Amino acid sequence: MSETDPSNNVLLGKNRAVATLCKGMPVQVEFWNVVLTSVAGRVTYELGSGQRKQVTVDGRRPVTVKAPKNFGARDCGGTLTAVYVGKPLAENELPSALDVEQASGAAEFNTDRVAYSAAVMPGSGDDLRKCHL
Repeated sequence: MSETDPSNNVLLGKNRAVATLCKGMPVQVEFWNVVLTSVAGRVTYELGSGQRKQVTVDGRRPVTVKAPKNFGARDCGGTLTAVYVGKPLAENELPSALDVEQASGAAEFNTDRVAYSAAVMPGSGDDLRKCHL
């Protein structure tokens, strides 16, 4: 089980399974800043460069992965976090769309490798339409 705390840190293994792994499994946790813009009342987004951290999880103890400094939703910007196994995500595995009108929720990635995701946006409606470059 994975979850994000109020500081955007990711906690892996909070509700540990009964069994543990003989050997730890490498897990990737990746964080992106989401830059929102509005053109003619239509809100679009771009993913900023991601920061990826690899940790090893064996089910014996929870592991907290700290979010990068200055990582968090703000005016005209949101965040995206993903927990997955294997190699770094390729461009075609990233979400093809984010619901920028929803304050928070899971994002749909174009791969089955993502076990947990969280997207946090600054608000909705008129607040988002104020986001101009």
